[in-house]
Formats: sequence, C-alpha cells, structure tokens
Amino acid sequence: MTSVPGLDFNPAWDHKLAVDFGGKTAPVLSRADVLASKKATGRARDRRDVKGLTRP
Repeated sequence: MTSVPGLDFNPAWDHKLAVDFGGKTAPVLSRADVLASKKATGRARDRRDVKGLTRP
C-alpha cells in the first residue's frame, strides 16, 4: 500500500502504535488515524466501521 486516504505519512508515523504479534512487533495506525482514513474514503462499509468504532 503506497497511500491511505485521509492520511499524511509523517504525522501518521508519529502517531503509530507498536503492537506485539506473537513476539514480533509491528507498527500499526493509531485509532484516530484509522478513523480519519475511514471517514475520508466515504465507502458505506467504512461509514459502518466508523459507527462501530465510535460507540460508547
């Protein structure tokens, strides 16, 4: 993947999380950046994801 809608690489990299996957650590987008990207796409499935991820 070379780009993500709604995100600029440098700020997203600054916000990344280090997540352990069975002893291997990998950078993962922050929750806020995932939401920003999903909102930017405008796809129906991403709008549903945003609703699910922002419920109390």
